[in-house]
Amino acid sequence: MVRKLHVWYRPEPLKTSIGRHADKIESRLEPIFRRYLKYLVEQSPESLVVKYVPSGIPDAPIETVASTRAKEKPDSAENLEFKVLTPAFYSRFVYYAHDFEAIFCELSESNTIWVSNPKLLPRLFVKKQPPAPFQTASYLDYGCFMAIKELRRRPERIERPLTSSQAGPTTQPQKDIRGFRLSSMDGYVLSQEDDKSRRIYRNSVLALFLADRIALGSVDILQLELWVFRFLLAYAVNSLAIHT
Repeated sequence: MVRKLHVWYRPEPLKTSIGRHADKIESRLEPIFRRYLKYLVEQSPESLVVKYVPSGIPDAPIETVASTRAKEKPDSAENLEFKVLTPAFYSRFVYYAHDFEAIFCELSESNTIWVSNPKLLPRLFVKKQPPAPFQTASYLDYGCFMAIKELRRRPERIERPLTSSQAGPTTQPQKDIRGFRLSSMDGYVLSQEDDKSRRIYRNSVLALFLADRIALGSVDILQLELWVFRFLLAYAVNSLAIHT
């Protein structure tokens, strides 16, 4: 009798599970995402109250934010709980150029978030106006965010756990032919955050994107590569100085 070998793919987080601790990049991105979500709620013309539940950040508080209209007429406000199930969401969110696509994919495909009332999501994340033109007075910001725009690509889906007996035929992922642009969160960071937060955001996002290209997706390997490069550069400069 031949027994089938069960193969488990990467598990999805559950609403009731306790997620892992966030890594350094995720810990840096969480406060920025929190402020961005708060900004979206406060700027919304809808009557919304959003309860945000973070993941993976020790002592990070649960926060409830109300739109201006909800504050004026609290009895008519609609409530939405936005729960992050894994801190991987924070690093995955910045890969998307479109907010609603990010939320839809992370909710229905990769299961990194859970929301209590999905029908309210378009009211919060679908933009009714085109994004403002890219403007910055800093050449460094301009260069970094243009690099982010060029390197951005949609993240791979986190597969649900399936056994080999349940797995269906694999399909090749379709190439996204849309032109990637600065995301709404990029625009928020450029227009609303201070210099320190902009630096944290752009460095974190660039580290993620560059790691995907040249460091097997590992920021730690990327940092090691940069250290080796600096060491070799310093050695070369020192050697030239000795021989001149």
